[in-house]
Amino acid sequence: MAQLVGLIVSEDEPFRTKFGRWLRSGPVPVSIIDVHAPTEGTPPDVMIVDIRGDSSSAMASIERLRAAAPGAGIFVVALAADPDLILQAMRAGANEFLTWPPPEEMFQSAIRRTAARSLRFTRAPTHLSVQAWDRGLPTVWARKIKICLGL
Repeated sequence: MAQLVGLIVSEDEPFRTKFGRWLRSGPVPVSIIDVHAPTEGTPPDVMIVDIRGDSSSAMASIERLRAAAPGAGIFVVALAADPDLILQAMRAGANEFLTWPPPEEMFQSAIRRTAARSLRFTRAPTHLSVQAWDRGLPTVWARKIKICLGL
């Protein structure tokens, strides 16, 4: 399985340490990029957002993250599983909702689901492009598909 890229969004050092350790040591390889030194290149495949503080501003952050990386898995971590908060997080674009501190197996299971989605997401355009060329679509579309795939 390909290595994923992860981003941890929190000002809390113990939070970043715990999730960083889990991401690096889990069954699915995840490299971590620094939120304070964003890199140009591949967007994160998984983002862990700490909403234990101000949840209303966190929702706006989740929306911005979703817009920036539409194919990424966004995990939110809250202090309690309040139904209204879960609904707000999902509407903002979160894929997973965890309460602090989450059991490690629950977290790793969510990472495996995200990795599986990421794999399906990256394979689908390749399959589509082969179908497009087989069906004789105009050259312009074939070029656009190749550009999207980086071919």
